[in-house]
Amino acid sequence: MCMEGSSTNMLITVVELLEYIRGVEARGLSSSHSDWSPRGVGDYGLNAELLASIRYGGGVRGDVLKLVEAIVGEYDVRKFEVEREAVEALKRKLSRDFEIQDVHDRGWAYDLLLVRRSPVEPREHRIVEVKTWKHLDPRVGSIVVYTNSEKEYAEDCERRGVDYWLYIVDLRGPQPRIQAYKHPFKTGVLKHIATITKNTRRYHVYRLAREANEAY
Repeated sequence: MCMEGSSTNMLITVVELLEYIRGVEARGLSSSHSDWSPRGVGDYGLNAELLASIRYGGGVRGDVLKLVEAIVGEYDVRKFEVEREAVEALKRKLSRDFEIQDVHDRGWAYDLLLVRRSPVEPREHRIVEVKTWKHLDPRVGSIVVYTNSEKEYAEDCERRGVDYWLYIVDLRGPQPRIQAYKHPFKTGVLKHIATITKNTRRYHVYRLAREANEAY
């Protein structure tokens, strides 16, 4: 990891690489490289590329940034399961008042479309992004992470006057707690604290700055 904007270059020598390999083998973190024997230093070339970077606005402790960085990244099985649990909790809570179209597993820039159950036209429509708190370290606080495409889509919706909502489902207690925020970007709900780049993808980290419009 390197801090974005830094001009510091890191050079790893072959000797240091060999010391690292011996170290991980000694700790049982790697099988033995018994069939691999080093040749002369001149036979090797090393290629370095940026894997991750963090840009932040200040006022955030280093230990918090490390915790934030740890939860940012590509989806894995556990993240999919947690997101599905959150979406199902929302459906149970909102299905009485809304017709719900669930698109969270289609790779789109939002998760749900809510249409108000009402005989009066035009009916209320909400574009919903779902964020979940379950395995979140309490030291991180009330944060949400947007991918770059999610952020751009949300800001475009709000510019065009679309009813865009952020729903946060807190699964850390015995019962889900839900907070809903209308137009979270243009109303100042989200305070930017960091932008993290991992494997060429950008993630924007925000802290909640005010109370929810709705809570369940």
